[in-house]
Amino acid sequence: MIPLKKVINNYILQATGLLATIAFQLYIANAFTKADYGVFSVVWSSLLIVSTVSVLGMDRHLIKRSSHVSIAKQCENYLRSIRILGLTGLVGGLLLVIYFRSQHYQWEIIISSLAIYLLHSAIKLNEGSLIAAHKVAQVNLFVSLIRPSLFLLFSYLAYLKFGKTSVSMVLLMQAMILMFVFIGTKPRLSLILHKQKIGTGRLRGLVWIKSSFPFLLIGLSLVVNQNMDILIINFYLGANDVANYSFASKIVAYSGISLGVFATIISPIVAELGIDQRKVNDTNKKFALFAFLSIMIAWLFSVYALDKFFPKYQETVPIIEAMLTTLAIKGVFGPVEVYLTMRGYSSAASKIMMFSSVINILLNLLLIPVMGIWGGVVAMIATTLFWNFLMFRHLLKYSGINVFLIQH
Repeated sequence: MIPLKKVINNYILQATGLLATIAFQLYIANAFTKADYGVFSVVWSSLLIVSTVSVLGMDRHLIKRSSHVSIAKQCENYLRSIRILGLTGLVGGLLLVIYFRSQHYQWEIIISSLAIYLLHSAIKLNEGSLIAAHKVAQVNLFVSLIRPSLFLLFSYLAYLKFGKTSVSMVLLMQAMILMFVFIGTKPRLSLILHKQKIGTGRLRGLVWIKSSFPFLLIGLSLVVNQNMDILIINFYLGANDVANYSFASKIVAYSGISLGVFATIISPIVAELGIDQRKVNDTNKKFALFAFLSIMIAWLFSVYALDKFFPKYQETVPIIEAMLTTLAIKGVFGPVEVYLTMRGYSSAASKIMMFSSVINILLNLLLIPVMGIWGGVVAMIATTLFWNFLMFRHLLKYSGINVFLIQH
């Protein structure tokens, strides 16, 4: 059982970091023109997708393979992952350059993006190494709190100094801050200084990649669900529509992430619930209440704050209101993915998420050319309903737990 104090401390760190991230995104959305914010959204979504593919799920694989082994073995696993990342990073970097040049982005943007891409990928491996060494607090401190806080601080200072904030300037600052985070999340010194022959030959490297591949699919399905719609909208509609959609989805997504942070407190509770339906119902009611509060905060922000502080995004209010349907769906089905994982059905949850990612891409490709950004909204709502329902049915069928909020 995880100590309650430790769970609460992790929650506070993640929640504070989440607030800093929201503030940073709102600041740059307001400081940029719509066209620049659209460019920034496309760049960031591209970086997240390509860096996730480049890491090949090795960050999570390190946690599984290095949690209860010797320092020498941890060192071997980490350095093998770094060597593989060096090869995949070259391919990913080349793809990013080709894509960004096809969008006619400036070289300052491209070079800063490449630096962010490589540092972000390396940090993910460092996170896996630190978690394997049971240093979750250090990961939460640097990744969840310090990184977004510094993003916000330095962007604001640059605005005060130069009177404007450009895409290339923000990306350059992010690259410098990620370098600091990379140093802060480096593996233990013994992992770096430990001397030994590792023997990462071709066969062993391929075996390592193969065993990390399931983790790649899990991570990629989540990232694709959250970012592919941005790239499709950019392809069919352009930067201004990307800005509107990205701004609206960010407001809703961060409200949704707050539910995920709340689930970090629920997880150890769920692990002890067994199949006691009454306790499950009580937990679901708490989760639904938190979902309702998240919806209300996001709705009040869109209705009362946009007109005063973000007038150029006033037209996104109907989009935000429609997207909030996804949080209502989450509130009705509860933390169903947490129940699946805690009951030993993580493999089924991963397959459902991967399948829903494919559905999400297909719906976006079909609907956006016809309906514009509302096609992305419909795809988001339909996909959320789809994967929550499938997880609900699987959990009910194989464990007898009914997580649906409304029951007879």
